[in-house]
Amino acid sequence: MSEVWIVDDDPAVLALVTTALERLGAAVRPFSMVSAVVEALASSPPPDVCLADWSIADGPILRALPLMPRTRIVVMSGNPAAEVGLPENVEWLPKPFRLANLSRLVETVESELRP
Repeated sequence: MSEVWIVDDDPAVLALVTTALERLGAAVRPFSMVSAVVEALASSPPPDVCLADWSIADGPILRALPLMPRTRIVVMSGNPAAEVGLPENVEWLPKPFRLANLSRLVETVESELRP
């Protein structure tokens, strides 16, 4: 599995998703702010996949999209209205979600990334 960045300001969700994806073999880098993602992109290559909560105080993650042109973005939110207006290349994962659904989504996205 490739590199996955997770952005969520809820420490419990961040820890749960990080642990679940690490168990799948992903190299996971957690963030609690979108600004931290932007800072990381100044010195690190973009991840293969970025899962991001929609409702972050300094978000949404869409402001970092130009810095991650090849990254598959997955937006997570408990607010179904957040799905409206998302770019076509951005995946949607409604909260609350089952870890099995998260795993399937990441595996699907990863299979699309492979040549």
